[in-house]
Amino acid sequence: MTDAAAICYLCKSDQTYDFFELPPLPTQDGVMCGSQKEAYQVTTGSIRLRFCRNCGYVGNEGHEPEKVAFDDYDFSNHQSPIYSKYTRELSLRLIERYDLRGKSIVDIGCGEGEFLRTICGLGGNQGVGIDPGFDNSAPARQGGLVIKFLREYYGARHSQLQADLIASRHLISLPNDPLGFLRLIASNLRQQPDAILYLETPNVRYTFTEHNIWNVVYEHRSWYAQETLAYMLQLAGFDVLNTDLCWNGAYLSMEAKLAPQARIAQLPSPESLADLGKTVANVARDVRVLMEQHLKRTEGIKASGKKCIAWGSGAAAVTYFNLFDLSREVPYIVDINSKRQGKYLPGSGQQIVAPEFIQAFQPELLIITNATYEREILEQVHSLGVYPEVWTL
Repeated sequence: MTDAAAICYLCKSDQTYDFFELPPLPTQDGVMCGSQKEAYQVTTGSIRLRFCRNCGYVGNEGHEPEKVAFDDYDFSNHQSPIYSKYTRELSLRLIERYDLRGKSIVDIGCGEGEFLRTICGLGGNQGVGIDPGFDNSAPARQGGLVIKFLREYYGARHSQLQADLIASRHLISLPNDPLGFLRLIASNLRQQPDAILYLETPNVRYTFTEHNIWNVVYEHRSWYAQETLAYMLQLAGFDVLNTDLCWNGAYLSMEAKLAPQARIAQLPSPESLADLGKTVANVARDVRVLMEQHLKRTEGIKASGKKCIAWGSGAAAVTYFNLFDLSREVPYIVDINSKRQGKYLPGSGQQIVAPEFIQAFQPELLIITNATYEREILEQVHSLGVYPEVWTL
């Protein structure tokens, strides 16, 4: 008899195996804490990743949906110049590809709405942003744009929204039932068959081939390769129009529209699954070596007695500082996101401070938690007259 617990969520195959585990970590990296005591008492959960040989789906089988909520969440990156540039380039690409001028845009999981504001501003579009975790009601934030924000979860009632483009960036990895989420979108678009769906999500191949293990966080119920996400879109009733790798390959994006008629979803090719399987097979070994290397580095920090500070309180920081106890040696984490400043990193309890803090602190060692922003961070650090030794995760 097949073990029901080993059945793939997506394709219902029993050709699955667990390949990677992390000890209990904070279940939310987008919720900072109001005090150090609160940080030490956050809910934790285990990460246990399972791979399906039949469709390539990677799921966190330790995920418990009741441990994750998005009513009070903050993942904004728009204060970063490099990320703002990326948002603008993405908006222009979609505008040109689908002639999104004077059209209607719906953004599910819009966060603070910077993508929606950008694509509406550049294309003269009108927009609706939907997100339960952000209050975007202040009229001054709209800058004269025709935009409405709904602080709620996306549901069947939103079928009445006009949408030439419906975007959902970095959300499809979060729901406990992502296929159900896509089928909900498909149902809502039945009267708008020409609407374009844009998805963006972390690229599982990049995450593991680049050993970007610090970005493996509890909120992510699912991880996708391009071919697996395309398969899931087909199961939900979409035709895939275009797929790209973006953000230096760390993200994958996909554009789709409703299929004109029912069809059988095509599983990824045996060749692509074999390639993905090789990547997955090496993860446990590679991560073991990586963890040993970082344990030695953290022991070196402890032995050196250097004044240390970190920069970046995102997902990588939450994972890293909960795996390696450096709370005494690294008591502060700089973040340019003003909403996070004055709060504390969940689990490990470092206080989050503004960039100017380092002028008084004068660190001897700076730990950059996200290599993508290294150049931008160093420019800001040096502009403040501080020149520490730098270690980038």
